[in-house]
Amino acid sequence: RRVVAKLTGHEGAVEAVGMCGTLPLAASGGLDRQVIVWDLNSLDVRYKLAHGGGVIKLKWHPTAPYVVSAALDARIRVWDGRNGSLLQELQGHSINLLDMDLASSGDGVASCSDDKTAKVYRIHAS
Repeated sequence: RRVVAKLTGHEGAVEAVGMCGTLPLAASGGLDRQVIVWDLNSLDVRYKLAHGGGVIKLKWHPTAPYVVSAALDARIRVWDGRNGSLLQELQGHSINLLDMDLASSGDGVASCSDDKTAKVYRIHAS
């Protein structure tokens, strides 16, 4: 019931958080347009990853150290949590994303937007 760590690094509200299931990493996403990947052993910032709009959702891939983020720039990005590299950028919506979900297999993502559509994408980051 007590806080064991405080991860400080965003310059705006934090909207999303998740923990990697394959490595001791976590990620947070905020309205400051950043995904921050955290090293849970040291509690240090490992990478700051830029979006063009506030990050509203993120999910870790179920079997790989990849974090998938959705933002108000109408884009979904797939990042490698080990080195911060951008593996894939998914576009198709014309305005703000509202939500995103990752398939349990990790090979697809669905999103919805203020453009009144839901879209499904294939992830081929590897």
